[in-house]
Amino acid sequence: MTNELHMQKGAIMLRAISILTICAVSSLAHAENLRIIDKDTSFVVKSSDGDITITRQMTDCAKNKGWLQPIVPVQGVHPVAEIEILHA
Repeated sequence: MTNELHMQKGAIMLRAISILTICAVSSLAHAENLRIIDKDTSFVVKSSDGDITITRQMTDCAKNKGWLQPIVPVQGVHPVAEIEILHA
């Protein structure tokens, strides 16, 4: 591999790393709070140590623009899910 080709390859890799870093940092700075129930983007739980605020944020593995839905697979069956735990 010639020195010029080696330098071009290094420059391309440096640009790619720079772009990925900028994207990662900007997505962290602008994390979007998703809806939890209806239009609420946070849920406050009272505890003996004080209030705890629960939020949901978009991640690569949880791409969900909706909100938590009650789960009733068949009439008469009511499993415990996120909403029920928040209200407990």
